[in-house]
Amino acid sequence: MSSSAPFEFSSLTYTLDDVIAETEDTAANTDDPALRTAALDLDKLVESPELPSIFALACLFNVPLFLTNETGTMVALKRYHPPTPGLRDRESSMVRIHKLLGQELRAHCFPALREHENICKLLFLGWEDTSLLPAAALELATFGTLDDALQDMRSYSSALTKAHITFDIVAGLTAVHQCGLVHGDVKPGNIIICEHPSRLAIAKISDLNGVAPSESYGKKQSFFCSPLWQAPEALQRENNIDWQLCDVYSLAMVLTTIWTTKGWIPPGGCFLDPLLEYDYKDDAYMQRIEAAKLLPDRFDGSMVKTAYQSLEGANIPPNLPMKDIISLGLSAIASRRPPLTEIMSRYLSKFAQECGRTMQLASSDR
Repeated sequence: MSSSAPFEFSSLTYTLDDVIAETEDTAANTDDPALRTAALDLDKLVESPELPSIFALACLFNVPLFLTNETGTMVALKRYHPPTPGLRDRESSMVRIHKLLGQELRAHCFPALREHENICKLLFLGWEDTSLLPAAALELATFGTLDDALQDMRSYSSALTKAHITFDIVAGLTAVHQCGLVHGDVKPGNIIICEHPSRLAIAKISDLNGVAPSESYGKKQSFFCSPLWQAPEALQRENNIDWQLCDVYSLAMVLTTIWTTKGWIPPGGCFLDPLLEYDYKDDAYMQRIEAAKLLPDRFDGSMVKTAYQSLEGANIPPNLPMKDIISLGLSAIASRRPPLTEIMSRYLSKFAQECGRTMQLASSDR
């Protein structure tokens, strides 16, 4: 569905800001109540139960979706491909793709997320040749994803650099939650690492096509999830799941994977891999991990105890209480996990103060 290869748009494009500005202008100057209502729906895109897509609205307003882009900006191009003709469930697949695209646009329409330094930016939308679906141009990850950069970061990055990356990831996901949303697939492959002028590197939450409101998450929207990084209640498909607390669990796994001192971690792997026997693969591998996730926190072999073992000898700055964050975040009991706003204020405020970081807390106001 996506391509992370750099792509230079030389074709005509239209930015998300331009589309919103154009539709708002149309709403302000039209006497047609249907057009005015549709434009206001775009302004409240995330609140709409159905997607009043930017493309449909633009056609409704007779707005061109292309402007000349002469900047030659290098971007990461994310393509949404239509299903293969003749595919038996082609219609349902097309609907699902549109839902994913709609979810991603809804997330990027939150000003608090579009302006947050730890959220991957949607730069513009564009069409290639005769493509039926648009391509999303996202800011280019200078150093790839966290999964790509993990081994170098673990081996060569300073403790301070890793601490800043930790803060970045928590801050970005906190912004998502403060907008009343759930990410749903927090893992190193969905966190990009970009160049930063003073801190060398900055982490940003990406892959927002699974982001959806917390109250309806897991019910109506299309979403992907990676079982390795899921909370135990999500794997067990329990009732009344707090999906934001599932994000907290996945986040704690990611942070432990950054700071672990144990062995080599394969691409796509986590801090558990160096501690597992190498002949565990596929179903047996996941069964062992799921068993660890279901163990009570105080038991040997539980995720909390294993995470503590993984952090032995880690050079963690004293103003970053990683063990506290991880022991709470990896709890097998969801109610013991604190919300991310509490993690930010209680456990990361000292680091922010001493290292010149801003507690950039988002607002869901549009």
